[in-house]
Amino acid sequence: MRINVKALLPRSGNNIIEGTRLAITNFLIYLIIGCLSYGLFKISNWIRHIGIPVPLPVWLILFGTGIPCFIYWFQYGKAFGTFINDRRFARGLSLGALGNLPGMAFVYILIKGDYLSVNRENFLIVFIMYTMLLILMPIMVILGTMDNQKRL
Repeated sequence: MRINVKALLPRSGNNIIEGTRLAITNFLIYLIIGCLSYGLFKISNWIRHIGIPVPLPVWLILFGTGIPCFIYWFQYGKAFGTFINDRRFARGLSLGALGNLPGMAFVYILIKGDYLSVNRENFLIVFIMYTMLLILMPIMVILGTMDNQKRL
C-alpha cells in the first residue's frame, strides 16, 4: 500500500482550510506515534523484566517518526507557500499554529494523564518527545512556507 503524499499537501492558499487539513493529519500522526512508542516501550519493558538488558528504543522512535514528520511538515509549508505571495511568515505561522492544535491537546492529555499506568521513565521520554514535536512543527511549516523554490 502506497500513500500518495501529494494528496495530503495543500490545494489552496486559505489558512483556515489548509490549517484544518494539517490539524487532522497531525492528529493521525500523533496518534500513530503514540501507539507505536507505547508498544515499543511495553515490549522493551517486558524484555527487561525477563532479564535481558536492552536499552529503551528512544532513538528508534525519534528517527523512525520524527524525521519523516519534519520532512512532511516542511513539504506541507512549501506547498502552501506556492499559493501565497505576501506575508509568508505570518501566514505560515498561522497555518502552523492551527495545525498544531492536536499536538497541544496531546501534551495537555499527557500532563493531566496521571491515570496512565506507564513507567515514569517512559512517560517522561514520551512527554519530551511530544513537546519537541509541538515546538518544531510550526517552525518546519514556517521554513517551508518561506522557501521560494517551485512546488514538488
